[in-house]
Amino acid sequence: MRKVTSWLAIVAAILVVLALSSLAYINAGVKEGVAVEVPVFSAKNLADGEYVGKTNQGRWSNQVTVYVQNGKITEIHLDKDVMFPMKDLAEKFLCK
Repeated sequence: MRKVTSWLAIVAAILVVLALSSLAYINAGVKEGVAVEVPVFSAKNLADGEYVGKTNQGRWSNQVTVYVQNGKITEIHLDKDVMFPMKDLAEKFLCK
């Protein structure tokens, strides 16, 4: 019985370490990502075409293509999303 209890304790400890490591990985870079400021600009000065923008904040890496026509942004396409994407969140920000 003592041997079973020891094994259960070891397995439980391993699971706790894995859970804590996963949480640390998931939260890594959140503060830096929130602090990123996108400057305000006017598309009026941009020539018609496609513009690619990207950011690399560890696992919080994104790439977008912005389409400009007649001095207005007509579409924003999310080319590369974060490692664990949340579609609703991406749509919320892209539809602004």
